[in-house]
Amino acid sequence: MSKTLAVLAAFSLSAALAQDASAAAGYTLRKVALEGEPAPGTSDSFGEASAVAMNAAGQVAFLSTLSSGVPASGAWVDTNGSLALRMQSGDAAPTSGGTYSIMAGFPRIDGSGFVAVLAPISGGTSPRGVFRDQGGSDVALLLSGAAAPPAVGGTLSTGLADLQPFAYSPSGVLLFRSAVTGGSASSGLFRRDAGGVLTSQALVGGAAPGVPGATFAAFTHPALDAFDRPAFCASLAGSTINRGLFADTGSGLGAQALAGDVAPGTGGGSFSDFLYPASGGGAVAFLAVVGGGAATGGVFLAHGTVTPVAVENEVAPGTGGATLVSVNAPPAIDGFRSVAFSAGLAGGSSNGGVFVYHPATTLLAPAVLDGDLVPGVSSPLASFGHVAFGAGGALAFVAELDDGRTGVFVATPVAVIPALPPLALGVLLLVLAVASYAYLRRTRHFGA
Repeated sequence: MSKTLAVLAAFSLSAALAQDASAAAGYTLRKVALEGEPAPGTSDSFGEASAVAMNAAGQVAFLSTLSSGVPASGAWVDTNGSLALRMQSGDAAPTSGGTYSIMAGFPRIDGSGFVAVLAPISGGTSPRGVFRDQGGSDVALLLSGAAAPPAVGGTLSTGLADLQPFAYSPSGVLLFRSAVTGGSASSGLFRRDAGGVLTSQALVGGAAPGVPGATFAAFTHPALDAFDRPAFCASLAGSTINRGLFADTGSGLGAQALAGDVAPGTGGGSFSDFLYPASGGGAVAFLAVVGGGAATGGVFLAHGTVTPVAVENEVAPGTGGATLVSVNAPPAIDGFRSVAFSAGLAGGSSNGGVFVYHPATTLLAPAVLDGDLVPGVSSPLASFGHVAFGAGGALAFVAELDDGRTGVFVATPVAVIPALPPLALGVLLLVLAVASYAYLRRTRHFGA
Protein backbone atom coordinates (compact mmCIF):
# COMPACT_ATOMS: atom_id res chain seq x y z
CA MET A 1 0.00 0.00 0.00
CA SER A 2 1.56 3.35 -1.03
CA LYS A 3 1.77 6.39 1.22
CA THR A 4 -0.74 8.16 -1.02
CA LEU A 5 -3.24 5.31 -0.76
CA ALA A 6 -2.85 5.11 3.01
CA VAL A 7 -3.45 8.83 3.41
CA LEU A 8 -6.44 8.70 1.05
CA ALA A 9 -7.88 5.75 3.02
CA ALA A 10 -7.54 7.66 6.28
CA PHE A 11 -9.16 10.78 4.84
CA SER A 12 -11.94 8.74 3.19
CA LEU A 13 -12.82 7.03 6.47
CA SER A 14 -12.74 10.29 8.42
CA ALA A 15 -14.93 11.97 5.80
CA ALA A 16 -17.40 9.09 5.93
CA LEU A 17 -17.58 9.30 9.72
CA ALA A 18 -18.08 13.06 9.57
CA GLN A 19 -20.86 12.63 7.03
CA ASP A 20 -22.64 9.94 9.11
CA ALA A 21 -22.25 12.07 12.22
CA SER A 22 -24.33 14.84 10.68
CA ALA A 23 -26.79 12.78 8.62
CA ALA A 24 -30.30 12.16 9.89
CA ALA A 25 -31.50 8.56 10.02
CA GLY A 26 -33.90 7.69 7.21
CA TYR A 27 -36.55 5.02 6.70
CA THR A 28 -37.21 2.38 4.09
CA LEU A 29 -40.82 2.00 3.00
CA ARG A 30 -42.74 -1.19 2.25
CA LYS A 31 -46.27 -1.78 1.03
CA VAL A 32 -48.39 -4.18 3.10
CA ALA A 33 -51.77 -3.85 1.36
CA LEU A 34 -53.29 -1.49 -1.19
CA GLU A 35 -56.85 -0.65 -2.18
CA GLY A 36 -57.88 -2.45 -5.36
CA GLU A 37 -55.40 -5.30 -4.98
CA PRO A 38 -56.61 -8.86 -4.25
CA ALA A 39 -57.51 -9.45 -0.60
CA PRO A 40 -56.06 -12.84 0.48
CA GLY A 41 -58.60 -15.30 1.85
CA THR A 42 -61.44 -13.75 -0.16
CA SER A 43 -62.59 -13.57 -3.77
CA ASP A 44 -62.69 -9.79 -3.37
CA SER A 45 -60.15 -6.96 -3.36
CA PHE A 46 -59.18 -4.50 -0.66
CA GLY A 47 -61.29 -1.41 -0.13
CA GLU A 48 -60.35 1.30 2.33
CA ALA A 49 -57.95 0.47 5.17
CA SER A 50 -58.84 2.07 8.50
CA ALA A 51 -56.50 1.14 11.36
CA VAL A 52 -53.31 -0.78 12.14
CA ALA A 53 -51.50 -2.53 14.99
CA MET A 54 -47.95 -3.92 15.21
CA ASN A 55 -46.24 -6.26 17.66
CA ALA A 56 -42.62 -6.69 18.74
CA ALA A 57 -42.12 -9.43 16.14
CA GLY A 58 -42.93 -6.96 13.37
CA GLN A 59 -46.30 -8.50 12.49
CA VAL A 60 -48.83 -5.95 11.23
CA ALA A 61 -52.56 -6.31 11.82
CA PHE A 62 -55.03 -4.08 10.01
CA LEU A 63 -58.70 -3.66 9.22
CA SER A 64 -60.02 -2.95 5.74
CA THR A 65 -63.30 -2.88 3.93
CA LEU A 66 -63.64 -4.89 0.71
CA SER A 67 -64.36 -3.49 -2.73
CA SER A 68 -67.81 -5.10 -2.75
CA GLY A 69 -68.75 -2.46 -0.18
CA VAL A 70 -69.54 -2.01 3.51
CA PRO A 71 -70.22 -4.02 5.63
CA ALA A 72 -67.89 -6.43 3.80
CA SER A 73 -64.68 -6.12 5.80
CA GLY A 74 -61.95 -8.11 7.48
CA ALA A 75 -58.85 -8.25 9.64
CA TRP A 76 -55.54 -9.35 8.11
CA VAL A 77 -52.06 -9.99 9.49
CA ASP A 78 -48.83 -9.41 7.60
CA THR A 79 -45.94 -11.65 8.66
CA ASN A 80 -42.67 -10.95 6.86
CA GLY A 81 -44.52 -9.82 3.75
CA SER A 82 -47.06 -12.67 3.74
CA LEU A 83 -50.71 -11.65 4.22
CA ALA A 84 -53.32 -13.86 5.91
CA LEU A 85 -57.01 -13.21 6.53
CA ARG A 86 -57.86 -13.80 10.19
CA MET A 87 -61.50 -12.67 10.56
CA GLN A 88 -64.16 -11.22 8.29
CA SER A 89 -67.76 -10.06 8.27
CA GLY A 90 -70.14 -12.99 7.94
CA ASP A 91 -67.95 -15.37 9.96
CA ALA A 92 -69.58 -17.13 12.89
CA ALA A 93 -69.21 -15.16 16.13
CA PRO A 94 -68.22 -17.66 18.84
CA THR A 95 -70.57 -18.21 21.79
CA SER A 96 -73.18 -15.71 20.60
CA GLY A 97 -74.73 -17.85 17.87
CA GLY A 98 -74.65 -14.97 15.36
CA THR A 99 -72.23 -13.68 12.74
CA TYR A 100 -69.89 -10.71 12.60
CA SER A 101 -71.58 -7.71 10.99
CA ILE A 102 -68.44 -5.65 10.39
CA MET A 103 -64.89 -5.33 11.68
CA ALA A 104 -64.83 -2.06 13.64
CA GLY A 105 -62.60 0.21 15.73
CA PHE A 106 -58.88 -0.23 16.28
CA PRO A 107 -57.42 -3.76 15.98
CA ARG A 108 -54.90 -5.07 18.52
CA ILE A 109 -52.28 -7.80 18.09
CA ASP A 110 -50.62 -9.75 20.89
CA GLY A 111 -47.16 -11.26 21.16
CA SER A 112 -48.33 -14.51 19.54
CA GLY A 113 -49.66 -12.72 16.48
CA PHE A 114 -53.34 -13.21 17.37
CA VAL A 115 -55.65 -10.31 16.53
CA ALA A 116 -58.39 -8.85 18.71
CA VAL A 117 -61.19 -6.82 17.11
CA LEU A 118 -64.49 -5.20 18.02
CA ALA A 119 -67.45 -6.53 16.06
CA PRO A 120 -71.21 -5.95 16.12
CA ILE A 121 -73.11 -9.24 15.79
CA SER A 122 -76.10 -10.13 13.65
CA GLY A 123 -78.62 -12.71 14.80
CA GLY A 124 -76.95 -13.72 18.04
CA THR A 125 -77.71 -13.67 21.74
CA SER A 126 -75.42 -10.64 22.21
CA PRO A 127 -75.33 -7.53 20.01
CA ARG A 128 -71.56 -6.97 20.13
CA GLY A 129 -68.27 -8.12 21.58
CA VAL A 130 -64.49 -8.24 21.42
CA PHE A 131 -63.11 -11.30 19.66
CA ARG A 132 -59.66 -12.80 19.12
CA ASP A 133 -58.59 -15.13 16.37
CA GLN A 134 -56.50 -18.15 17.34
CA GLY A 135 -55.15 -19.23 13.99
CA GLY A 136 -58.27 -20.97 12.72
CA SER A 137 -60.84 -20.53 15.47
CA ASP A 138 -62.04 -17.40 17.24
CA VAL A 139 -62.60 -16.74 20.94
CA ALA A 140 -64.99 -14.26 22.55
CA LEU A 141 -62.93 -12.14 24.94
CA LEU A 142 -66.04 -10.19 25.93
CA LEU A 143 -69.73 -10.22 25.06
CA SER A 144 -72.15 -7.45 25.93
CA GLY A 145 -74.47 -8.85 28.59
CA ALA A 146 -71.79 -10.91 30.33
CA ALA A 147 -71.78 -11.05 34.12
CA ALA A 148 -69.86 -8.25 35.82
CA PRO A 149 -67.19 -9.19 38.38
CA PRO A 150 -68.79 -10.59 41.59
CA ALA A 151 -67.62 -7.61 43.64
CA VAL A 152 -69.76 -5.36 41.41
CA GLY A 153 -72.62 -7.68 40.43
CA GLY A 154 -75.10 -7.21 37.60
CA THR A 155 -74.29 -7.45 33.92
CA LEU A 156 -71.99 -5.57 31.56
CA SER A 157 -74.26 -3.64 29.21
CA THR A 158 -71.40 -2.72 26.89
CA GLY A 159 -72.16 -0.37 24.00
CA LEU A 160 -70.16 0.22 20.82
CA ALA A 161 -68.95 3.57 22.16
CA ASP A 162 -67.72 1.81 25.31
CA LEU A 163 -65.61 -0.65 23.34
CA GLN A 164 -64.04 1.79 20.90
CA PRO A 165 -61.23 1.71 21.68
CA PHE A 166 -60.38 -1.19 23.98
CA ALA A 167 -56.89 -2.06 25.21
CA TYR A 168 -55.23 -5.43 24.61
CA SER A 169 -51.69 -6.10 25.79
CA PRO A 170 -48.99 -8.34 24.25
CA SER A 171 -49.66 -10.92 26.98
CA GLY A 172 -53.39 -11.08 26.19
CA VAL A 173 -54.90 -8.86 28.89
CA LEU A 174 -58.05 -6.94 27.89
CA LEU A 175 -59.04 -3.58 29.39
CA PHE A 176 -62.38 -2.03 28.46
CA ARG A 177 -65.09 0.25 29.76
CA SER A 178 -68.72 -0.75 30.21
CA ALA A 179 -71.97 0.38 31.74
CA VAL A 180 -73.36 -1.99 34.38
CA THR A 181 -76.99 -3.00 34.80
CA GLY A 182 -78.09 -4.11 38.27
CA GLY A 183 -74.70 -3.74 39.94
CA SER A 184 -73.23 -1.70 42.77
CA ALA A 185 -71.70 0.78 40.27
CA SER A 186 -73.27 2.28 37.18
CA SER A 187 -70.17 1.77 35.04
CA GLY A 188 -66.46 1.18 35.22
CA LEU A 189 -63.21 0.04 33.70
CA PHE A 190 -62.87 -3.72 33.68
CA ARG A 191 -59.97 -6.07 33.13
CA ARG A 192 -59.99 -9.59 31.69
CA ASP A 193 -56.76 -11.47 32.33
CA ALA A 194 -55.26 -13.93 29.85
CA GLY A 195 -57.05 -16.75 31.64
CA GLY A 196 -60.48 -15.14 31.29
CA VAL A 197 -60.98 -13.84 34.86
CA LEU A 198 -62.81 -10.49 35.07
CA THR A 199 -61.97 -7.85 37.69
CA SER A 200 -62.74 -4.15 38.04
CA GLN A 201 -59.90 -1.69 37.39
CA ALA A 202 -61.80 1.45 38.43
CA LEU A 203 -65.47 2.22 39.10
CA VAL A 204 -67.68 5.28 38.83
CA GLY A 205 -67.91 6.68 42.35
CA GLY A 206 -64.46 5.43 43.30
CA ALA A 207 -61.81 7.83 44.58
CA ALA A 208 -59.61 9.44 41.91
CA PRO A 209 -55.98 9.14 43.07
CA GLY A 210 -54.09 12.42 43.32
CA VAL A 211 -57.23 14.58 43.28
CA PRO A 212 -58.44 15.20 46.84
CA GLY A 213 -62.19 14.76 47.21
CA ALA A 214 -62.73 13.76 43.58
CA THR A 215 -64.42 10.59 42.39
CA PHE A 216 -64.55 9.03 38.96
CA ALA A 217 -67.66 9.99 36.95
CA ALA A 218 -66.89 8.41 33.54
CA PHE A 219 -64.03 6.75 31.66
CA THR A 220 -62.68 6.98 28.12
CA HIS A 221 -59.82 5.61 26.03
CA PRO A 222 -58.30 2.78 28.09
CA ALA A 223 -54.74 1.65 27.29
CA LEU A 224 -52.25 -0.94 28.54
CA ASP A 225 -48.47 -1.01 28.37
CA ALA A 226 -46.28 -4.07 27.80
CA PHE A 227 -46.44 -4.82 31.55
CA ASP A 228 -50.27 -4.74 31.59
CA ARG A 229 -50.33 -1.42 33.47
CA PRO A 230 -53.38 0.75 32.72
CA ALA A 231 -53.80 4.29 31.44
CA PHE A 232 -57.11 6.05 30.81
CA CYS A 233 -58.90 9.38 30.67
CA ALA A 234 -61.66 10.15 33.16
CA SER A 235 -64.30 12.72 34.02
CA LEU A 236 -64.37 13.65 37.70
CA ALA A 237 -66.99 14.68 40.25
CA GLY A 238 -66.73 16.33 43.66
CA SER A 239 -63.87 18.66 42.72
CA THR A 240 -63.20 21.82 40.75
CA ILE A 241 -61.04 19.60 38.51
CA ASN A 242 -63.39 17.92 36.06
CA ARG A 243 -61.07 15.88 33.83
CA GLY A 244 -57.83 13.98 34.15
CA LEU A 245 -55.35 11.52 32.66
CA PHE A 246 -54.52 8.60 34.95
CA ALA A 247 -51.92 5.87 34.53
CA ASP A 248 -49.75 3.38 36.32
CA THR A 249 -46.23 3.98 35.03
CA GLY A 250 -44.54 1.71 37.57
CA SER A 251 -45.45 3.09 40.99
CA GLY A 252 -49.20 2.58 41.12
CA LEU A 253 -52.17 4.36 39.57
CA GLY A 254 -51.95 8.14 39.73
CA ALA A 255 -52.94 11.38 37.99
CA GLN A 256 -50.48 12.20 35.21
CA ALA A 257 -52.15 15.44 34.06
CA LEU A 258 -55.28 17.28 35.15
CA ALA A 259 -57.59 19.89 33.65
CA GLY A 260 -56.29 23.31 34.64
CA ASP A 261 -52.64 22.25 34.67
CA VAL A 262 -50.29 24.38 32.59
CA ALA A 263 -49.88 22.88 29.12
CA PRO A 264 -46.15 23.37 28.35
CA GLY A 265 -45.17 24.74 24.97
CA THR A 266 -48.59 26.27 24.26
CA GLY A 267 -47.90 29.90 25.10
CA GLY A 268 -49.57 29.99 28.49
CA GLY A 269 -52.45 27.59 27.82
CA SER A 270 -53.86 25.03 30.22
CA PHE A 271 -55.25 21.54 29.71
CA SER A 272 -59.02 21.16 29.40
CA ASP A 273 -59.40 17.62 28.06
CA PHE A 274 -57.38 14.47 27.33
CA LEU A 275 -57.68 11.82 24.62
CA TYR A 276 -56.10 8.57 23.46
CA PRO A 277 -53.31 7.82 25.92
CA ALA A 278 -50.63 5.32 24.85
CA SER A 279 -48.33 3.78 27.48
CA GLY A 280 -44.77 2.53 27.13
CA GLY A 281 -41.41 2.72 28.86
CA GLY A 282 -42.91 4.11 32.06
CA ALA A 283 -44.43 7.08 30.24
CA VAL A 284 -47.74 8.07 28.67
CA ALA A 285 -48.20 9.85 25.33
CA PHE A 286 -51.54 11.57 24.83
CA LEU A 287 -53.53 14.13 22.89
CA ALA A 288 -54.84 17.12 24.78
CA VAL A 289 -57.23 20.00 24.24
CA VAL A 290 -55.80 23.31 25.46
CA GLY A 291 -57.43 26.62 26.32
CA GLY A 292 -56.15 30.13 26.93
CA GLY A 293 -52.89 29.88 25.01
CA ALA A 294 -51.43 30.27 21.55
CA ALA A 295 -52.32 26.67 20.69
CA THR A 296 -55.59 24.79 21.15
CA GLY A 297 -54.06 21.32 21.33
CA GLY A 298 -51.15 19.02 20.76
CA VAL A 299 -49.34 15.79 21.56
CA PHE A 300 -47.69 15.50 24.99
CA LEU A 301 -45.59 13.01 26.94
CA ALA A 302 -46.02 12.47 30.70
CA HIS A 303 -43.19 10.84 32.66
CA GLY A 304 -43.13 12.54 36.05
CA THR A 305 -43.46 15.88 34.30
CA VAL A 306 -45.31 16.72 31.10
CA THR A 307 -43.27 17.48 27.97
CA PRO A 308 -44.69 18.91 24.72
CA VAL A 309 -44.08 16.59 21.79
CA ALA A 310 -45.75 18.73 19.12
CA VAL A 311 -48.26 21.55 19.50
CA GLU A 312 -50.55 23.30 17.09
CA ASN A 313 -49.00 26.09 14.99
CA GLU A 314 -45.39 25.11 15.66
CA VAL A 315 -43.04 24.52 12.72
CA ALA A 316 -42.57 20.84 11.91
CA PRO A 317 -38.89 20.06 11.18
CA GLY A 318 -37.98 18.87 7.71
CA THR A 319 -41.12 20.28 6.09
CA GLY A 320 -39.88 23.53 4.55
CA GLY A 321 -41.40 25.66 7.29
CA ALA A 322 -44.82 23.98 7.46
CA THR A 323 -46.76 24.27 10.70
CA LEU A 324 -48.80 21.62 12.46
CA VAL A 325 -52.54 22.14 11.95
CA SER A 326 -53.99 18.76 12.94
CA VAL A 327 -53.11 15.43 14.52
CA ASN A 328 -54.87 12.81 12.42
CA ALA A 329 -54.99 9.80 14.74
CA PRO A 330 -54.06 8.60 18.25
CA PRO A 331 -50.34 8.71 19.06
CA ALA A 332 -48.19 5.59 19.47
CA ILE A 333 -45.35 5.02 21.93
CA ASP A 334 -42.59 2.43 22.18
CA GLY A 335 -40.61 1.02 25.11
CA PHE A 336 -38.01 3.79 24.78
CA ARG A 337 -40.66 6.52 25.12
CA SER A 338 -40.39 7.53 21.47
CA VAL A 339 -43.72 8.94 20.28
CA ALA A 340 -45.13 8.66 16.75
CA PHE A 341 -48.16 10.36 15.24
CA SER A 342 -49.51 11.50 11.90
CA ALA A 343 -50.35 15.12 11.22
CA GLY A 344 -51.69 17.57 8.68
CA LEU A 345 -49.49 20.57 7.84
CA ALA A 346 -49.86 23.97 6.22
CA GLY A 347 -47.63 26.70 4.82
CA GLY A 348 -44.53 24.76 3.80
CA SER A 349 -43.26 22.24 1.30
CA SER A 350 -45.23 19.38 2.91
CA ASN A 351 -48.93 18.96 3.64
CA GLY A 352 -48.68 15.98 5.98
CA GLY A 353 -46.52 13.26 7.39
CA VAL A 354 -45.72 10.76 10.11
CA PHE A 355 -43.45 12.18 12.81
CA VAL A 356 -41.34 10.63 15.57
CA TYR A 357 -40.30 12.37 18.78
CA HIS A 358 -37.12 11.09 20.44
CA PRO A 359 -37.12 11.89 24.19
CA ALA A 360 -33.37 11.39 24.65
CA THR A 361 -32.68 14.31 22.30
CA THR A 362 -36.12 16.03 22.54
CA LEU A 363 -36.02 16.14 18.73
CA LEU A 364 -39.04 15.79 16.46
CA ALA A 365 -38.34 14.47 12.97
CA PRO A 366 -40.38 13.24 10.00
CA ALA A 367 -40.32 9.53 9.24
CA VAL A 368 -42.51 9.83 6.13
CA LEU A 369 -43.84 12.86 4.25
CA ASP A 370 -46.35 13.43 1.50
CA GLY A 371 -44.72 12.99 -1.88
CA ASP A 372 -42.62 10.03 -0.73
CA LEU A 373 -42.78 7.00 -3.02
CA VAL A 374 -43.19 3.44 -1.77
CA PRO A 375 -41.32 0.84 -3.86
CA GLY A 376 -43.71 -0.92 -6.21
CA VAL A 377 -46.43 1.74 -5.82
CA SER A 378 -46.91 4.14 -8.73
CA SER A 379 -48.55 7.01 -6.85
CA PRO A 380 -46.86 9.01 -4.05
CA LEU A 381 -48.12 9.21 -0.49
CA ALA A 382 -50.48 12.13 0.09
CA SER A 383 -52.02 12.01 3.58
CA PHE A 384 -51.71 9.87 6.69
CA GLY A 385 -53.93 8.20 9.28
CA HIS A 386 -53.52 5.66 12.04
CA VAL A 387 -49.95 4.84 13.20
CA ALA A 388 -48.55 1.95 15.29
CA PHE A 389 -45.08 1.19 16.67
CA GLY A 390 -43.28 -2.14 16.33
CA ALA A 391 -39.82 -3.21 17.50
CA GLY A 392 -36.66 -1.34 16.59
CA GLY A 393 -38.48 1.87 15.77
CA ALA A 394 -40.48 0.37 12.88
CA LEU A 395 -43.82 2.03 12.12
CA ALA A 396 -46.97 0.71 10.50
CA PHE A 397 -49.35 3.33 9.15
CA VAL A 398 -52.42 3.92 7.02
CA ALA A 399 -52.04 6.43 4.20
CA GLU A 400 -53.89 7.75 1.20
CA LEU A 401 -52.07 8.03 -2.11
CA ASP A 402 -52.16 10.95 -4.48
CA ASP A 403 -54.45 8.92 -6.77
CA GLY A 404 -57.01 8.46 -3.95
CA ARG A 405 -56.29 4.85 -3.01
CA THR A 406 -55.62 3.96 0.61
CA GLY A 407 -53.16 1.40 1.87
CA VAL A 408 -51.16 0.02 4.77
CA PHE A 409 -47.40 0.58 4.81
CA VAL A 410 -44.37 -0.03 7.02
CA ALA A 411 -41.49 2.40 7.59
CA THR A 412 -38.31 0.80 8.96
CA PRO A 413 -35.38 2.87 10.23
CA VAL A 414 -32.15 2.62 8.24
CA ALA A 415 -29.18 1.80 10.49
CA VAL A 416 -26.48 4.46 10.46
CA ILE A 417 -23.27 5.05 12.40
CA PRO A 418 -24.37 6.97 15.50
CA ALA A 419 -23.48 10.63 15.61
CA LEU A 420 -20.24 11.29 17.51
CA PRO A 421 -19.62 14.37 19.66
CA PRO A 422 -16.79 16.60 18.35
CA LEU A 423 -14.27 15.52 21.03
CA ALA A 424 -14.87 11.81 20.38
CA LEU A 425 -14.61 12.36 16.64
CA GLY A 426 -11.34 14.26 17.09
CA VAL A 427 -9.86 11.47 19.21
CA LEU A 428 -10.92 8.87 16.64
CA LEU A 429 -9.30 10.83 13.80
CA LEU A 430 -6.10 11.22 15.83
CA VAL A 431 -5.97 7.46 16.40
CA LEU A 432 -6.48 6.88 12.68
CA ALA A 433 -3.67 9.31 11.83
CA VAL A 434 -1.23 7.63 14.25
CA ALA A 435 -2.15 4.19 12.91
CA SER A 436 -1.63 5.35 9.33
CA TYR A 437 1.77 6.87 10.21
CA ALA A 438 2.90 3.66 11.94
CA TYR A 439 1.81 1.62 8.93
CA LEU A 440 3.78 3.84 6.56
CA ARG A 441 6.95 3.60 8.69
CA ARG A 442 6.65 -0.18 8.85
CA THR A 443 6.14 -0.59 5.09
CA ARG A 444 9.04 1.78 4.32
CA HIS A 445 11.33 -0.15 6.72
CA PHE A 446 10.63 -3.42 4.88
CA GLY A 447 11.09 -1.78 1.49
CA ALA A 448 7.44 -1.88 0.54
